[in-house]
Formats: sequence, structure tokens, C-alpha cells
Amino acid sequence: MASLLALSTFLVVAVVVVKGQESGYYRVQAELLQLQDPLGIRHDGKNCDSFDSCDPVIKVYLDTERPLAAFPGSRYISQYVRIFEAANQNEPIINKQISTDVCGAPFIKANLRAYVKDEDNILGMTDDHMSDFDCLFSPTPAADEASAAWSKGEMCTGFNQPGKIKLAFRYRVFRIAQEDCGKHNQLTSGTGASSAALVAAGTPNQPSARIN
Repeated sequence: MASLLALSTFLVVAVVVVKGQESGYYRVQAELLQLQDPLGIRHDGKNCDSFDSCDPVIKVYLDTERPLAAFPGSRYISQYVRIFEAANQNEPIINKQISTDVCGAPFIKANLRAYVKDEDNILGMTDDHMSDFDCLFSPTPAADEASAAWSKGEMCTGFNQPGKIKLAFRYRVFRIAQEDCGKHNQLTSGTGASSAALVAAGTPNQPSARIN
């Protein structure tokens, strides 16, 4: 009985360690790959523009504080980072990364939240909401950056016109040294303990691709 109890305790501890749920220092990275809106529509199914394609603007927040909360999560959309914009493109390649550090706490799950709108620069016109997205992920953290492989491309969960307006992304999570935690990050607008850094993708030898 004692040996069985010891084995059960070992397995529980092993699962926690493997999943990265013990307190530690982690870098969480996500990359937006492509917006896919072939019909050029907004949230209500109407066309973004009568004559041209959409002019998408994407704002994001990498949420590790309340990843399972309802959109927009632990930040207001006004506090999201403007990561991408394009003119007259319904299916633009994005290839932009955002990262955040988890310092002295467990890593269990993250959610790359995205707000997409069609920006109207014509005087008197208002921007049109296209869709909100949750991009949840919970990989086992790699030991370090060198061994951290990017995931395969996946589709986010879209809340407006699902299946018609889609957003592809990928991710990775790895352990970092305590002294490096939070150093490269830049605060998004507003206040809060979580911080995020925005960088151009361009990961060597790891090209992004369209996800169907």
C-alpha cells in the first residue's frame, strides 16, 4: 500500500513538472500567420467596402492572466497592441510575433486574443468591426529557446462569421533564466503586471505559411 501511494505521488508530481505548472520563469511567444476573409466581409456579413477589399487592422493581447475568461480577457481592447495593418487585402500574410514573460508563477495556458477591424480613412466614415478571436494554447514548455520548436499552424476561434473570417497562428513556450524574465518586454498601454513585446516575425529557418 505504501509503495502504491508513493508511486501515485510520483506520477502526480511528474505530470505537474511536465506541464510546467510549477512556479518558474517562462517566455510565451505567439505568431499571427494569416488573416483569411476571402469574401471581404465584416462581422455582420456585409462587405467591408463596396468597391475594394478590406483594410484590416489587427490589435492583440497575449493573455496569461485570465486566458479562459470571456473576450476581451484581462485587458480592454483599447489596451491591445496594434500589431498589423494592410490596405485592400482580404487575405493578408501577417507574420508578426508577440511575446510575454511569466515570472515566478506557473505556466498553464495562454490566449492570444485578437481584435480585427476594417479601417476607414475616408472623412466621416467609421471603422467596421470584422471579428474577435481567441487563440488558446497550452504546450509543454521547452527547456530553453534553442530547443523550443514552433507549433504547427492552427486556427483561432472566431466569434463573428465563424468559418468565413479566419485567423491562423502558431506558438511556443520555453523556460528562461530568472534574471532574464521581463527584461525584453515592453508594456502595452494601460497598467498591469503583465507585459508584452512586439517584434517582427522573420524567424530564421522557420518560414510561415498559409493555413487552409
